[in-house]
Amino acid sequence: MKTLLSFVSLLIIAATAWAERPTGLSPEAQDALDVLLRAESFCDGPIGIVGSTPDTLKAFRLLAKDPQAGAVFKHLVAKGSASGQLYALCGLYFTDDDYFQKAAAALRRSATAVEFHSGCFGCRMPVAAIVESKSPDAMRLKGPKDSMDRWLDDHAKQENVVLDMVGGGYPNALRRLRQ
Repeated sequence: MKTLLSFVSLLIIAATAWAERPTGLSPEAQDALDVLLRAESFCDGPIGIVGSTPDTLKAFRLLAKDPQAGAVFKHLVAKGSASGQLYALCGLYFTDDDYFQKAAAALRRSATAVEFHSGCFGCRMPVAAIVESKSPDAMRLKGPKDSMDRWLDDHAKQENVVLDMVGGGYPNALRRLRQ
């Protein structure tokens, strides 16, 4: 039942999203969108011992700078793989809060798991847990203009910090990478 509700919610989002691929994208942006549409994992930064940057992160960075970023991320959340939808949420966090909230509501009910990578760590993780952590240690930014640095300063005594989408942790982590 939970999977059916998530599927129905995503269908509603897809119906309201631009069903067609955004036009006028550069060839590089088109290639980046293709990478994220079929992404097989979600990474919150460089991975592995040498800290290599996955193609998905390179694609996200390029699309986040595109003048049509909002349209691209709406298309991606409607048409992308589960991992691609997570990258789309990171972008929507900064480009369209209302759309971000609707997409996050649908994905927090997802029963799907994706490959997740953070540094040298990798595992299968439920999409719902990436979207919204139930941990009391979850970072909770006030919105897209709030900073991770400020939050970390305010919570300096907190031993653990857990990131998720709705609290702004993962979107801000990826935004830091593109600077």
